[in-house]
Amino acid sequence: MARNFMVNPSRYIYLVMLKKAFNFMLMAAVVALSACNSSDVTPDKKITFDHLELDQAESAWYGQDESGEATGDDDLTTYHSELTADIATVNNYFHKTPAYGYWGSYAYSNQTADTSFDPEEKDKGTFFSYQFVAVGSNAGQYLVYNPGFSGLNNIEFNQSTEIKSISVNNLGVTYLSIMNGDGFAKKFEDGDWFKVTFTGLDAEGKETGAQDFYLADYRDGKTDVVSNWTNVDLSGLGAIKELKITFDGSDQGDNGLNTPKYLAIKEIAYQ
Repeated sequence: MARNFMVNPSRYIYLVMLKKAFNFMLMAAVVALSACNSSDVTPDKKITFDHLELDQAESAWYGQDESGEATGDDDLTTYHSELTADIATVNNYFHKTPAYGYWGSYAYSNQTADTSFDPEEKDKGTFFSYQFVAVGSNAGQYLVYNPGFSGLNNIEFNQSTEIKSISVNNLGVTYLSIMNGDGFAKKFEDGDWFKVTFTGLDAEGKETGAQDFYLADYRDGKTDVVSNWTNVDLSGLGAIKELKITFDGSDQGDNGLNTPKYLAIKEIAYQ
């Protein structure tokens, strides 16, 4: 036998209105949460180096125009320049003797040339022509870091800054040394490694933390060599005023690390 259910009209209207009110409050909460999330999350800002002037494509500046502030004498003159990008400043030192010139700290480049290399030329000038070529790079300008022999090597910020990441790559001179060896360093074999360490310094010069990144890793059966731009997470360093960059590796000699100490830097993200 079928059963007839009687529905109280007033109760039915009440339930419908209650459901509509609940749906409205749910939608309002979602909108409010979305608005809160979008306002709370600040997009990262990026320090880039495309604004630094180069006269032409496939070129680099490392102080060779002697435009920096000069100190020293005729036997050895040092030209010091500051390079500024957004909130960051780095230094360049070009050293000039009567016979030759050499640079240290930071330069910049847009070179994209191929890094193929004949091992028979490893003792010739051809090898060091790759000190301004970022491996696999074809996008804009980038910093080139080489600690050199003296001067200010840290990246300095004009305020305490939380660095989120840094985009880095191997330079051709380092890449080719790892792959083929050179007049000073050996070709990498099982167990070899080459790394860069990023250390944060606060306004008082105290270390806030450090982050290692392997530019080449032949340990435990690996044959990894960085050959394109790679983001390194530096969020663990906290608020810093300076970023110190140092190198270490397995190929050591009487004068320290044999592997060429170079690093390409494309951009730095911060908040």
